[in-house]
Amino acid sequence: GFIKLLALVSARLQRRSLTSGVRPNDIMLLTGKMGKKMAEYHYFVAHEFSRQEKDDLRAAIEKAFQGTDLRAYYADIEFRNTHILSKIKERIFTTQFGIYDISNSSKPNVFIELGLAMAAEKPFYIICKKGSNIPADLAGLDRIEYESYRELTALIKAKITKTVNKPR
Repeated sequence: GFIKLLALVSARLQRRSLTSGVRPNDIMLLTGKMGKKMAEYHYFVAHEFSRQEKDDLRAAIEKAFQGTDLRAYYADIEFRNTHILSKIKERIFTTQFGIYDISNSSKPNVFIELGLAMAAEKPFYIICKKGSNIPADLAGLDRIEYESYRELTALIKAKITKTVNKPR
C-alpha cells in the first residue's frame, strides 16, 4: 500500500542523502537565491495530467492564491534535460508547500509525489473530488474534498491561503 511506497521513497532519499552528504531539507540552502525564491514565492501542485485538470483545476487553485504573491509550480512548465522525477523532487523540496490532488487513484504519479513530500517533511495539502476512492493509508489524513472548481477555490482560500507564509 501507500505506507510501503512511502517507506521505499524515504529509504531512497536517506540512502541518497547519506551518499551525497545532503539531507532533503538542505537542498533549499544549497540552491542559493533560486531556492530561496522558490521556497518563498512558489507552491508545488501535483495532479492527474489531462486537459480539464490542466486548465480548470489549475485555474481554480491559482484563483485561490490571487493577491498573495504566491505562484503555482507545475512540473510540465519547465523543460530540463533530466528525468522528470528529478525535476519534480527538486521542486517539492524547494517550494514552500505542495497541493496534491489524489482524485484519481489509478494514476500513481501524484501518490509518488505526495510520498516524496511526506518523506522530506514538507508541508502538504491533499485535495480530491468528493466521492473519490481514497487509499486506506491516506484515509486518515486531512483533505479538502470538492464538488466543483468554484467550491475548490473557496475551500483553498478558507483552509490554505490564510495559513501559509506570505512572501516578504
